Amino acid sequence: PMIIASSKTLLLFSVCTLLFGVVVLAQEKPFLWQPEVDLNYQLDAHWNFNFQTSFRSTWDFELQTFDTEIQGNHIQFSGRVNYRNDFDHHIGIGFMYRINRLGGRPNLNEYRLTETYSIDNRYPTFRIGHRFMADQRFFPNRTVWRFRYRPSIDFPWNGDRVDPGEFYSIFSTEALLSVSEDRKPLWDQRFTAVVGNKIGQNTNLQLGLEYRTEGYNIGLLQRFFMYTRLIYSIR
Repeated sequence: PMIIASSKTLLLFSVCTLLFGVVVLAQEKPFLWQPEVDLNYQLDAHWNFNFQTSFRSTWDFELQTFDTEIQGNHIQFSGRVNYRNDFDHHIGIGFMYRINRLGGRPNLNEYRLTETYSIDNRYPTFRIGHRFMADQRFFPNRTVWRFRYRPSIDFPWNGDRVDPGEFYSIFSTEALLSVSEDRKPLWDQRFTAVVGNKIGQNTNLQLGLEYRTEGYNIGLLQRFFMYTRLIYSIR
């Protein structure tokens, strides 16, 4: 059964990746790929710790010559501690360090602090979440304050819970406001779709596709992301 589940997982992820590639080629715009590895530690019913590392790169396709240019963007490391009460309310604090100087890029490295408040509303076959987050992004020459709100829905494909070998989906959208002393406020919007599979008792594999509109109040910038995420949980 595990071999069959693994084969289905690989097949679905391959199809989703191919479809996303077709969309990207149709848009004739570079897209960004970000593989991530997460380690979750559940201390007890209330406390959870998360550690993550990820790498982001830009893939630029030339349709006429079928050339592909790949450029590394950044490597980042982050950690978070979360507390959940008995009513599915979460509060959390976290940190992140991002190395932006890859491949001779002039971008400045970034250190970030985050504060989060989340609410989960559980129903028999799905869950609706609301996340409110504040970021303080520290660069060597300036600080950016960012405020975020993300509603989401997730559900298993079969039954009312996700068992090993089964799939699930997550859909979300997020609004972001960035404020700093030396620049105009920026409004961003993100739309994300995720397909995941519980490949083991403590391991999840996810493929996410994301469309971003950045700074749409001063001039629209569109970007397409693909995320591959491996999550391992310790209980």
